[in-house]
Amino acid sequence: MQDSDDYEIPTKLEMFVSQVTQSGTVTSVGSVHAQSVRIPTDQMSYVQAIAKHSGMSINKTIVQLLEIAIDAAHQALPAKDKKAIMKLQGQAAVVLLAAGELETSGEV
Repeated sequence: MQDSDDYEIPTKLEMFVSQVTQSGTVTSVGSVHAQSVRIPTDQMSYVQAIAKHSGMSINKTIVQLLEIAIDAAHQALPAKDKKAIMKLQGQAAVVLLAAGELETSGEV
């Protein structure tokens, strides 16, 4: 029997690719916030193509791509910028939760 320490946790990118190639599934549940955004046609047509090919919803596809982009941006930032952004993120979450603007049920 292998020790659980022998397994690598897949990255968000690896999990996304497994869904696009239909070789894996991911379910995530948590707080969500509705936000309207304008997406350029090139990016939206690609998102729609990924969603159709993979069988994922457009929302799930966008959320997962956003998570991947945020992770990549966070990794590329200098430590002082990461720290400042994490502090602002915490403040924003408190405000959103206090205002009741986050939905707390359902799949992300």
